[in-house]
Amino acid sequence: MKLPLIFLNAAITIDGKMATRTGDCELSSEEDWKIVHNLRNEYQGLMIGGNTAKIDNPKLTIKPEYIDDKKAINYPIRIIIDSKASLPSNANCLTYMPEIKTIIGVSKSASESNIEKLEKAGAIIIQTDGDHVNMTNFLEEIYKEQGIQSIMVEGGGTLIWTLLKEKLIKKFRLYLAPKVAGGEKAISLVRGEGFKLLRDGPNVNYTLAKKFGEGVVIEGYFIYSKL
Repeated sequence: MKLPLIFLNAAITIDGKMATRTGDCELSSEEDWKIVHNLRNEYQGLMIGGNTAKIDNPKLTIKPEYIDDKKAINYPIRIIIDSKASLPSNANCLTYMPEIKTIIGVSKSASESNIEKLEKAGAIIIQTDGDHVNMTNFLEEIYKEQGIQSIMVEGGGTLIWTLLKEKLIKKFRLYLAPKVAGGEKAISLVRGEGFKLLRDGPNVNYTLAKKFGEGVVIEGYFIYSKL
């Protein structure tokens, strides 16, 4: 079974939040955004969860002015994980630069009418068994059918949890902004049920920690148990 390499990139507060309880998520500095867009340029796919797509309505593209090598701009395929296919057909990831492919992963719980609506909007739909998208099967499919060998994941917390639980994220880069969010309802980097014991989750091999502008950048790899 061949799967794409999954790379997690996110900006968080020092208490591990991607947004406040009201959704304020302006964490990346201008310097960090430049790095983010150059990283996007290196990957074949750019993935987010359905809730993130609906709430933030991102374009999921590259700003050419941020790219160091203007002659080698690569717009990654947009990948949305949306179990019920409830993404609006006028979402930016479908209407902005429609020449860029958008793949939407849905589950058997998605209605045919929702799927049809998204297909008419130009999306490529990949459906897996179960009430939620089976990420391993989905990734295997896009590797095989679309030739996607590398994906950068930017959120949200529920998708990140699913990928970690299924031991699918290989490496990461986190920008720690000089901010504190606080609050039980603030959006954590990793949401979902969570691991019962620390030993149930992955360990981390840190490869870099450095001051970056007013924040700190941490990079590393996840190490999963073989059990």
